[in-house]
Amino acid sequence: MTHQLRTTYFHFILLLSFFLIGQQSFAQFNVDFSANQTTVCAGQALQFTDQTTSPTAIISWVWDFGDGNSSTLQNPSHVYTTAGTYTVILTANNGSGSQDEVKTGYILVNPLPQPAFSVSTPPCNLPASVTVSNVQPNSGSYAYQWNFGNGQNASGINPPAANYATEGTYPIVLTVTNNTTGCTNSITHNVSIYNYTAEFTPSVTTACVGSPVTFTNASSPGTTTNAWTFGNGQSSNGASPSVVYNTAGTYTVTLTSQNATNGCSDAVTHTITVVNAQIPVISPSVTFGCNPLSVNFTNSNPFNGTYAWNFGNGQTFSGQNPPTQTYSMPDFDEYPFPQSQSFNVSLLTIDANGCGAYQNLQNLITIYNIFPDMSVNVDEGCEDLVSTFTSQSTSPIPGFPINSWQWTFGNGQTYSGQTPPPQTYSEGEYTVSLTVSTAMGCTTTLDSIDMIQVGIPPNVLFTVDPDTICARTTADFTNLTTFSVPADPADITYAWTIGSQGPFPNFEPDNVQITDTGSLDVTLIVSFRGCKDTLKLLDEIYVNAPLVQFGNQGVFCNPSLPVDVAFYETSILGQPGDSVEVFWDFGDGSNAYFNNATSWQNNNQSLIHSYMDYGTYYIEQKIHNFDTGCTDSLSSQLILNYFTTDLSFVQDSVCLGDASHFYWTFESIANFPVLNYEYVADGDSLLESTSTSNQIFNPDSCIINTVGPHTITVNTINAVGCPSSAMDTFYVMPLPNAQIGPIQLIDCSPLTVTFTDASNSISGIPIVGYNWELNGTFPGVGNGLTNITTQITTNGNYTTNLYVTDALGCMDSTQLITPILQPQANFTAPEVICNNVNFNSLNLSSNYAQSEWYWNNQLVSTSDDANFLISHPDNAAITSYNDSISLIVFDAIGCSDTLTLPLVVSAPNADFSYTLTGSNVDQFGNFTCPSVFSAFLDESESVGNIVDWAWTFGDGKFSSLQNPSNTYVFSGTYSASLVITDEYGCQDSITYADFLSIDGPSGEFSVEPAYTFCDPNYLYEVVSTDNVTNIVWFTGDGNSFQDNAGGEYIYGAAGSYYPYVEITDANNCLVTYYLDTITVQYGDLNAAFDAGPLVLNWGVPFAIDNQSTGGIGGIVNNNWTIGSENFNNQASQFDYLFNETGQLDVLLITTDSLGCIDSAWTTVFVTDNLQFPNVFSPNGDDANDVYRIRDNAYGEYDVYIYNRWGNKMSEAHIVDDNYLWDGKNQSGELATEGVYYYLVKGTLRDGQPKEDHGFFHLVLDH
Repeated sequence: MTHQLRTTYFHFILLLSFFLIGQQSFAQFNVDFSANQTTVCAGQALQFTDQTTSPTAIISWVWDFGDGNSSTLQNPSHVYTTAGTYTVILTANNGSGSQDEVKTGYILVNPLPQPAFSVSTPPCNLPASVTVSNVQPNSGSYAYQWNFGNGQNASGINPPAANYATEGTYPIVLTVTNNTTGCTNSITHNVSIYNYTAEFTPSVTTACVGSPVTFTNASSPGTTTNAWTFGNGQSSNGASPSVVYNTAGTYTVTLTSQNATNGCSDAVTHTITVVNAQIPVISPSVTFGCNPLSVNFTNSNPFNGTYAWNFGNGQTFSGQNPPTQTYSMPDFDEYPFPQSQSFNVSLLTIDANGCGAYQNLQNLITIYNIFPDMSVNVDEGCEDLVSTFTSQSTSPIPGFPINSWQWTFGNGQTYSGQTPPPQTYSEGEYTVSLTVSTAMGCTTTLDSIDMIQVGIPPNVLFTVDPDTICARTTADFTNLTTFSVPADPADITYAWTIGSQGPFPNFEPDNVQITDTGSLDVTLIVSFRGCKDTLKLLDEIYVNAPLVQFGNQGVFCNPSLPVDVAFYETSILGQPGDSVEVFWDFGDGSNAYFNNATSWQNNNQSLIHSYMDYGTYYIEQKIHNFDTGCTDSLSSQLILNYFTTDLSFVQDSVCLGDASHFYWTFESIANFPVLNYEYVADGDSLLESTSTSNQIFNPDSCIINTVGPHTITVNTINAVGCPSSAMDTFYVMPLPNAQIGPIQLIDCSPLTVTFTDASNSISGIPIVGYNWELNGTFPGVGNGLTNITTQITTNGNYTTNLYVTDALGCMDSTQLITPILQPQANFTAPEVICNNVNFNSLNLSSNYAQSEWYWNNQLVSTSDDANFLISHPDNAAITSYNDSISLIVFDAIGCSDTLTLPLVVSAPNADFSYTLTGSNVDQFGNFTCPSVFSAFLDESESVGNIVDWAWTFGDGKFSSLQNPSNTYVFSGTYSASLVITDEYGCQDSITYADFLSIDGPSGEFSVEPAYTFCDPNYLYEVVSTDNVTNIVWFTGDGNSFQDNAGGEYIYGAAGSYYPYVEITDANNCLVTYYLDTITVQYGDLNAAFDAGPLVLNWGVPFAIDNQSTGGIGGIVNNNWTIGSENFNNQASQFDYLFNETGQLDVLLITTDSLGCIDSAWTTVFVTDNLQFPNVFSPNGDDANDVYRIRDNAYGEYDVYIYNRWGNKMSEAHIVDDNYLWDGKNQSGELATEGVYYYLVKGTLRDGQPKEDHGFFHLVLDH
């Protein structure tokens, strides 16, 4: 199919006129311009370029951008801030005159999306989920991108909730892009996320009756108030209080916390279970028995929990079922054998609820030792020793005496019985064992190691040198004893006697100082396992005098001075007549001297010395015998100690509950430290401590909670055993009883309250001091007043504390908490409202029952919340009014509170002036021809800053500038309007009607496709005209024609064209109108196809070859109509099976990318003859092995095959195939050659039922 160009005589003349007009315009003054873009988004910069041609130089340019802005640059840039379609006008002056270039609707400024959304109030705890709603714009094609400030991004108008895991302020940014214009804009809302949680942790979740439970406040930081209820009638406002539950049960504990800074509050409830403790019962398997004794323990009241056993045998166990315990006592040969021993058994349990119980059973387990004891009449001696043994064993277990004795004597002999026969022993050491048993089965063995010691007589011999010495010196002793058999030194003992000194067990007593005098015998007894020999040498050694011997009392505690000390002396001076010298040193600087024995003996060998001071003295006596030449001396220590203690109180009287502080000092002239001290209060020991070298002890204290006198005694002992005590008395005074009398609170705020003292003195001591604390403040006039009056003006708990002091300085206090719930007025109202605009005021008052709203003292509403319409008459001289709104709230008893807020009513006044200029003005000042330039000056006033100006100029243009300009390029009468908005959203408007009239031609013109947009034919038409004498049409492709009625024009090439029309009036005033842009399409779309065969049976494929070409942007769709079936098929070649018969049309309609179409068609004849072959050969040669329908028109059918005897050979159901039979019977065996019968029943492809039957041959050698 081809499109024909309509060529007429009219078109010939039109083209000729185009040529002529175009030839005459080359040297004209022609104003023109371009922009780098004609479609932009608001806020995007544009660059304008002057393209004016003129025979002379351009001397000025005036641009009118259509939004109130202008420029005098040749190539300005401009930013449109408001969406819309803008006409741009360039007025150029070449010195000979001005000319305008008006491009109507030249710039399309697409609006920025105005994104908006609401954010849900975030919860005060984490994780916080925030949702957005009321997303704008909510219609049209937009893309939405979200940045929630937490790393989470999303797209779409309904994004998922944003989740915040940490506290902070997060910017939520919504970026909206217009999918059509590509314009993008963003808006940001900040959301503050708090993690405020009321939480607490009880010290235990299951508490025990009578045990304190501490509730640790774990609420978020910044908590300002806490309110606790514990479920047992108790409450608290503390941060982390404690409470004791005295009854078992389940209690609900609630904490309500608030952070007044961010307004977050939360409440949390936990339950606590209070239970009685499980009581353990210790059950031993046995409570007494023999040593050692095994005992199994159980708790006869078992429960889950912690068990801490202490069995008293040094063993402990943590668990419910302890292992077997063994109780034992020390072996007989290691310790004194105890008769019995009892053991305490305790069990500390903590049950599953954490409740503890303790059971301690004293002496629960008792074990007994059988005493396997024995004696022997002789246990050591010489060979052939005969020993008789006696059992002394006993059983302390009542009712269970010893009934068995087993002896082993170590000499090879044994015996069973209580009384064994005598035993004979030769030289050696023998261990004797006795095993005893009782009827209870207790058995104990006593092994007496080396009980029998048998030796041989030793040969004793010794010497002494020299034989004469002085007293208190030594001699050399040589032991020469021998043994006839090997002897272990451990089996040998020695006993030396030297005069009256001894015995000494040494082998040789060489270091013994001899303190006897005169002739001394020396004796040595040597024993080998009890077999002894003795050697005694008479007068073997002679000891010369003197020998010093004296003594004294040693320590005197606090004696009176002077102290007479007696020294008792028993010294041996020598033989009568010996010349003797005696010397005493008393340690205090004095001494005594006796130069002969007679003078000393006359003193009775006793001396008393007087000491004048306390201290430690070292006394020495020295004696020299001139006849023997010997000297002896002896020293002794004497302590004269002065030791006293003093006790003092810091205060001799204290108030009940206060500590009494005291300290003590000691004085010791000898300066011996205090070893220990003890406080005794009213006869009860308080403290015992080891002293230091300090003489003044820091104050100690004690609290005695009993009124009356009390004594403190300190008992001390110093290092030399001297005691000292001190006592003092102090008095514990009773406290006064602070009380506040009842008050009456049924009145209105400000509430005057008198608090009355109701205190009393328990002891009769008068109360002399009163101090009131009123809600945390101590008033200056409060001290000393028994009653105080104050005015309460605040709501909440009012706390009053009274502190009273009696004449002795003892103080008591009491607290009274008074709830004050006066009504408090509060509401929301803006500081500035707009005149004649409704606004809502939200009532935020508390403790109220009813409300009254007033505007300028006039009642306007009694509702809870109020809606106001404040209206003042318009007055251009007044832009604001000062009003007030008052809210009075009343409680149930009539108490009221009033809040008055000032209110400014904004009444802005819109006004402007303008200046008009133009080049075509007559003698009367009238504008005879466009263009006219208008400069507007805003003269509006408002109480607030004006933030928005909305101008409309009457020619379809507008502006948001404060002082815009506009160029009017068409004849007509125009009105200008201004709407202003101040910072409070208040508006006013003004319109200057018909402020501008411009003479000249005017009209309305159009250009439309003459037929369809796929054709290059466009029709230029005159819709209306006024005062027009001539019309010239410019087609945008370089051609133009003059015709006052318009005409049809055929474009010769595809492309976009910008046509316009110039009209003039009788005064030669020229006005240009720009028409809509034309887009001409040339696609040469041609639909064509080849198909065949055109006559066929409907089971035969119909081959189609699509040969269509051309199309703007290519062919995008091929639509086929074949008979009654319509479908799309984009393939260039395909086969088609007919579903109907007869003469059918085949139609192709092709469509290109712009929707232009073309078509082609043909006719085909379809028959419905089915062909069933009359022979087939299923012999496996792949040729005619399957019996099939030819040119099948069945869509679905059942086929039955019978042999000539009527037996069914095959049956099948076939869908979308032409299969009949494969030559095999129903058992899968190949049929024999012969004649067979087919029966086909089914549905054709057009849905019609059909049945076919007939005969055919099966051959195998074909």
